[in-house]
Parts: sequence; structure tokens; C-alpha cells
Amino acid sequence: MLLVKVVCLVLPGWMGVASAAPPPLDPHAPQVSLEVRMLAGPSVLFAGLRKEATLQIPAAIPEMTLAEVSDQELSQNDGVRLVSATSLVETRPTVFAERLSENAVRALIGAVQADPHGQIVMAPKVTMFDGDSAIVADVVSRPFVVGMAEGEAHAAPPIGEVQEGTKFLVRCQVRPQQVVRVDFRARLTSINDVGYRTLAAEGGTVQVPRVHAEDVQLAAELPTNGTLALHLVGSSDSEKAVGEPMLAKVPYFNKLFKNTAPVRQELVILLTPRILPPEPAE
Repeated sequence: MLLVKVVCLVLPGWMGVASAAPPPLDPHAPQVSLEVRMLAGPSVLFAGLRKEATLQIPAAIPEMTLAEVSDQELSQNDGVRLVSATSLVETRPTVFAERLSENAVRALIGAVQADPHGQIVMAPKVTMFDGDSAIVADVVSRPFVVGMAEGEAHAAPPIGEVQEGTKFLVRCQVRPQQVVRVDFRARLTSINDVGYRTLAAEGGTVQVPRVHAEDVQLAAELPTNGTLALHLVGSSDSEKAVGEPMLAKVPYFNKLFKNTAPVRQELVILLTPRILPPEPAE
């Protein structure tokens, strides 16, 4: 049985590092290795996934919630704590999900590698203890002047940072009968442009970065060594353009469009959990 919950958003405005939460106190807890493979290629390579998919739903935006700001944190910021300030532009692509056999995975990867416009963009792997979370990130922090200095004439202005690149947040939980629950979130972020706003009264200029991000969340139950293929498909309007905006504006993927023919690219994410055998006792 395949249980998948998918949320895909486009939110304006995340160097290769992988980190996992500290291991639990129980040294005999099972461990899970999760391999994430991101494939990019022409639409024709992934047409079979759309035909055989067990899940075909338009992604929905989660409910708006309020951030939890503690009284202590509020008092440390002179009684005012700005949590976020962004302008949102949403797209809600259709998502196709299908559990693949090992032979199907090999065939798909082989087809991508054989196609001149296909590529395995990333294939990180992280090992966690049962129930733990991990982050895999390949990002670069870009600093921007986002405010005016107060007080002294030569005081440093407030600096805000945008992490550009790719981040995965994962959690794996072992279920009975060699089944793994996988909670997965991917964020692909790119800075499209940087605007400027002159504050005449304050006598200075601040930077306004314009950030594009793809945010994908899912929860799935998979057998160990099984693979879930997640295929994201944009709107029909984007099919008329050269390449998919979701890929063309994201680091790593945008390089695929610089030296290729006008072939529309699509993205498939493969998730493969593996329950590791326990280490022999000393």
C-alpha cells in the first residue's frame, strides 16, 4: 500500500554538507539509508510515469499559520520581532507519484544517461537512526544590505542573507514488515534579480533581492529498497517555452539550458530507503 501526501509551492526567497540528528540513546536502534536522486530530461523520457502513476493530484498550499515567538525572544528585540516579509507568487503543478521496481529504476536512469539532454543532477545519500531527521544541503549564502544603520554615523548596516542552492530535509521511521515511512522536503532556491530602494529621508539605499524557490513536501510508506518516483509537471503555458521555469531558474538545473537544444526539461525525484542490518556486537 502506498500512502503519499504531496505539497508543492513556489515561494519567493536555501557548500555541499549533510548532517543528521544525534543518535538516540539506544545503540541497537535500526538505521535507515535514504538515497535521493534528482533526474532532469526531456518530457518524453518520463511519459511512462504519467501513464502508470498511482497518484495524480494538483498540489495544494498548506493553511496559513502564525509563527511561535517566545516572550523572551520578543523582549530581546525591544518588543518587536519581524518573523518574515516576502511577496508570494504561487504555482501548483500536478504531481505524479509511482512506486518503481529495481528494474524500472535502472531502465529509467539508463534512459536519462543515454539521452543527450538528460542528466542525473544530484544523488545524495544520508544514513539516520530510526525516527531521526537529517539535512542535506548544497547552498551558498548571499549577503544583502536590507536596512539602514542606526546610531553612530559609521555603524554597519543590517545585513540579511539568502541561501541559494538546494536543501533536503528528511526523516525515516521503520515500520513493521520492512516498511519505511519517509517524510521528505526539498527546497530549490535561486536569486533571479536584485532591486534597490532609495530611502531619501534616511539618506541611503537598501537591496531588495528577488528570490525564486521550489518547495516540495511529501510523506510516503515504502518497502525497504523500494523506490518512489515523484514527477512534477508544470502548466500547459510553460510547455510553450524553452525549458521548465521550475528548472531553468534553479541552481544546477539552470545550467542544463545553456548548452542544449530547445527541448523542454522536466524533473523527477527518486526516493529509495534501505533498512541497514544491525552491526554485530563486539
